[in-house]
Amino acid sequence: MISYQFDNVGFEVREPHDFTWLKQFGRVFCAFDNLISGNLCFGVSNGDQKYFIKYAGAATRMYNGQPENAVRHLMEAAPKYEHLKHQSIVPLIAQTALPMGYALIFPWFDGYALAPIDIHLDRLQAFHLVDRLSMYDSLADAIVNANQRDFLAAGLAHQQILVNFDKSQAVICSVNHFRRFPTITPYPKLPGSTWFVPPEGYRTGTPLDERSNVYALGALAFTFFGNPREQSDHLWSAGKALYQIAQKAVCPDVDQRIQSPALYQKMWREAVFNMPRLSGV
Repeated sequence: MISYQFDNVGFEVREPHDFTWLKQFGRVFCAFDNLISGNLCFGVSNGDQKYFIKYAGAATRMYNGQPENAVRHLMEAAPKYEHLKHQSIVPLIAQTALPMGYALIFPWFDGYALAPIDIHLDRLQAFHLVDRLSMYDSLADAIVNANQRDFLAAGLAHQQILVNFDKSQAVICSVNHFRRFPTITPYPKLPGSTWFVPPEGYRTGTPLDERSNVYALGALAFTFFGNPREQSDHLWSAGKALYQIAQKAVCPDVDQRIQSPALYQKMWREAVFNMPRLSGV
C-alpha cells in the first residue's frame, strides 16, 4: 500500500497516484479509503463551506476492478442526481475531470450513517415517533419520485442513509446504482445490502418492476420503526396499521405486495393521518 497525507489526514491506495488536485477544493478534514465501489471519498472545507467529494481513478484498497471502470461508473452516475433531484437526496453541485480520474462534488451533510456502527441505528429507534415518521416520509417520497421517473432504487444500504439527529433530517447520499426501467436482475445480484434487496433481486435475468421499489419502501419502514435486523413485528413502534402496510410491502411473493409505490405512499399517509396518538398534532 502507498500512503498519502493531506492536511494531516491520511489514506492509502495500491498504486502511486496524483492527488495534488485536492488542494484546489480546500482543506481535507476526512478521507474514506475502504470502499468497495472503487471510489475514494473526501470531506473538504473551504472557508465556511464544506464539501463531500467522490473520486474515481486511483487503485483503491478494497476494489478489485480496474480504475477506469470505476471512473466510467462514476461518470454514468452523475446524470442520475439531476434526474432524481429531491430534498432527501444529496444534490450534485459539480463534476469535474481531473488529471488521473473524475470527481463528483456534493455539499457536506452533517449527519451519521446508519451503518456500519449500530449505535446510530439504536439512536434512531429511540427517537421520537413523530420525528421518525417525518424523516421516513421524506425518504419514502424520494423513492416514490424515483419510481415516477422510471428508476429502480437499487444499491440501497444503511451506510447510504445519513441522519442529522439535531435537525431531524435524513438523506440518501448515493443513487449511483439506481437503474432505469425496464431492467433485469444483473449477475450475480441486484446491488444493495441484503436488507433492501427483494427476493427477485437474487434471480439473475428476472425482470424487475416498480414492485421492487415497494419492497425497498417496506424495508426502509422496518429500519425506522421496527427491528432493523429482522422484518417482523418484534419491536415495531408505529402501530398495527402501519406494520401491516410495511409487512405487505416486503412480501416475498411479488404478486402479493402492494402493487405500486404511489399506492403504498397513499396507504401509508392515510394510516399515519388516522393514528390516534397523532391526531391534532
